Amino acid sequence: ADAQQMHGYTYGNNNPVVISDAWEAAREAGVVQLGSTDLFPGHEAVDLPDEEVWGQFYSSRRSSTSERSALVAAAAEVAGIRPTKALEVKENPTALKVAIIADQRTAEAAKQALEVRAAEARKTERVEYIRRVAHDGKAKSPAGLAVDLPAQAKAEAASYVAVVQDEKATPEAVAEAYEAVQALIAETVTADPEISIREQRTRFTKAITTTVKSIESIDPDDLVAVADDDLRAAVAAVQKQINDLADLISRP
Repeated sequence: ADAQQMHGYTYGNNNPVVISDAWEAAREAGVVQLGSTDLFPGHEAVDLPDEEVWGQFYSSRRSSTSERSALVAAAAEVAGIRPTKALEVKENPTALKVAIIADQRTAEAAKQALEVRAAEARKTERVEYIRRVAHDGKAKSPAGLAVDLPAQAKAEAASYVAVVQDEKATPEAVAEAYEAVQALIAETVTADPEISIREQRTRFTKAITTTVKSIESIDPDDLVAVADDDLRAAVAAVQKQINDLADLISRP
């Protein structure tokens, strides 16, 4: 058969799982006109590019697509469902979106899946944070200052690395280790008077800067147009607080 007139799936060695991403890339490049979700077994013949042109899209994506498919298949087996079912969903995100919108049970399942992904992402970020602090001996204070941990604090942070690197470590265990490392950083800030003063100064500066930006975002004309007694009282209260602070720090 002429490769230029074969069905798209057949042209991809009858492997829709591997071919879908490559097909979409070819469509985005204008090489093919239909998207992969527009095709189905028995679809009428589709004009395809030369094999050399098509290979540029197929070969470049085959490896990463296969790896993702393998991960989906493995997760499906753990969940006790047929891998092909999960792979079908993976290759048709539009159908998944429609099902989520139309069906409450599907929406709940999607919500739970996203919560699991968020928890895993948070766990990964915290593990990396603990490793980095233990390795570098440096961290950011709550106000964002760069802090060098003393040797003892760095050693304590290093002790949590083994905890979070354990394959059986739960998100809760990682969260506890993360909070413990943050507590070490807070203790380091509190223990050093100079750092503690800089920390407070930075925190106050950020709070004042944020307040100023909020006030600057108010359009005076709009404010005048809608002002009532309550709004005037609120503005007056803010002005008094600012004046009191200004008087306080102006004293020698």
